[in-house]
Amino acid sequence: NNTATFTIFGGTSSGCDSIVNLDLTILNSSTGTDTRTECDSYTWIDGNTYTANNNSTTFNITNGAANGCDSLVTLNLTIVNATSGTDTKTECNSYTWIDGINYSANNNTATFNIVGGAAKGCDSLVTLDLTIVNSTSGTDTRTECNSYTWIDGINYTASNNSATFNIVGGAANGCDSLVTLDLTIINSTSGTDTKTECNSYTWIDGNTYTANNNSATFNITNGAANGCDSLVSLDLTIFNSTSGTDTRTECNSYTWIDGNTYTASNNSATFNIVGGAANGCDSLVSLDLTVSAATGTDTRTKCNSYTWIDGNTYTASNNSATFNIVGGAANGCDSLVTLDLTIVNSTSGTDTRTECSSYTWIDGNTYTASNNSATFNIVGGAASGCDSLVSLDLTIVNSTSGTDTRTECNSYTWIDGNTYTANNNSGTFNITNGAANGCDSLVILNLTINNVTDITTSSSGAIISANNLGATYQWLDCDSSNATITGETGQSYTAVANGNYAVELTENGCVDTSACVNIITTAVLENNFGSEFNIYPNPTKGTFSVDLDKTYNSILITITDLSGRLIETKEYNGTKLLNLKIDEPAGIYLLKIETGNQKAIIRLVKE
Repeated sequence: NNTATFTIFGGTSSGCDSIVNLDLTILNSSTGTDTRTECDSYTWIDGNTYTANNNSTTFNITNGAANGCDSLVTLNLTIVNATSGTDTKTECNSYTWIDGINYSANNNTATFNIVGGAAKGCDSLVTLDLTIVNSTSGTDTRTECNSYTWIDGINYTASNNSATFNIVGGAANGCDSLVTLDLTIINSTSGTDTKTECNSYTWIDGNTYTANNNSATFNITNGAANGCDSLVSLDLTIFNSTSGTDTRTECNSYTWIDGNTYTASNNSATFNIVGGAANGCDSLVSLDLTVSAATGTDTRTKCNSYTWIDGNTYTASNNSATFNIVGGAANGCDSLVTLDLTIVNSTSGTDTRTECSSYTWIDGNTYTASNNSATFNIVGGAASGCDSLVSLDLTIVNSTSGTDTRTECNSYTWIDGNTYTANNNSGTFNITNGAANGCDSLVILNLTINNVTDITTSSSGAIISANNLGATYQWLDCDSSNATITGETGQSYTAVANGNYAVELTENGCVDTSACVNIITTAVLENNFGSEFNIYPNPTKGTFSVDLDKTYNSILITITDLSGRLIETKEYNGTKLLNLKIDEPAGIYLLKIETGNQKAIIRLVKE
């Protein structure tokens, strides 16, 4: 429109009227279609979420057109549904699924959406079908002295009934086997047991203390290494732990700090945070959990019986029992749970054994007599994973014993590997499987030792020994083994000539022979060479002189010990008097003097 007018009375600055002419251009709004293909649902620009195809909804975008006018958009939406499937698993104790949650009980309701996992590019919804097979457990009962190194590699020096060790794959069903240590330590010596504990402490006297105590004592009868009692005093400091409540409202399930996944409301579970309190003691947290669960089936396989959430204990398989969880669904409605229970019965059998003297069975008891009434329950020992009750049928066959009587000289090495030097009638040795019935045979030693007097000889030919006139001896020529002199102990003899001799002593029916010794009692002269030599001082303390009586053009001096070891050799020319020195320990040495074809060997004694 460019013809319309309007009069504004008094509209001019002078107060007169003002006539306004209209020059108007009208621009039309634009329209269009928003075509979309989406998975499962789509939230459009109008804020609505659509879960089905739609080609009629419109939305006006104010000033959305290029000319500044509104733009009317029509939705053309195609919804493509995602796919779904089931992940079936059988695991031991717990299993962490693709949703990052660790499950410790059977679960067939958990789901996880794999974005873009379907063939058409839409999401793929996976449902978990999980069966948890529990590990087995047992107790290793031990009584040890002072300390004990367990299968966990830890050395325990005090009683312990809480340590555990997991044997991977140790159960019959292929799961782990958890062993609990029940250890009693008996201390060998007296002393004070100083403890700083949290809340309470059960001492070796069986009492549980909840307050500080430095007066309690306990007497361990025969607990010391010498067989006497061992008195232990307690010096106990008790620190109290703290506590609190973790209140949660969750849907379907919740994995708490104890690692357990709860699928039902729970206000009784507790978890101890070790050292979590400000004073270093534990902090006990109680769970107050409300779970809004959907309807589903609780599938379980149990041994012998099972108590369900309805409070009933079932001893036979059951797939019809139900339990209504009021307001358990996310929408506040009830959640109906159906029980699918399979009961597997435990097995039994007999362990027949024939053993020698005693036998320690799997129950930890040592039996010294035949027994056909003892029983032991092997947790998880049956092929089905249930318990297995074993009965003992034990026959004990006793070992035999005997005495080994011996009379020996000086010492005797027995079958136990020990060498005895005195009479002994108390030594024992166990010959494994040595009895006729296949059991052990215990041998007792009855030993008489006849001692022989120690004997020695000197290079001068004297016999040195204890004065025992009941013994006899003789000189033996070590080179020809011919006896040279026979006499009684306590006398001294000199060999008839220089040579290599030993002494053989007979006493108490036993014979002892000394080491061979080179007997030097006279000088050895050839062609009378050396008869005029003068050696002084002899014995000497180290320095000595040799007066040759006359001058020789060439003299060779050699000094050896009685075993022939060379001490010194030296040649002298045109001299009559030789000054020599021997730097050796005290003993007898041989001085050999040679010139041309003449030789003399003279005995030299160093003090």
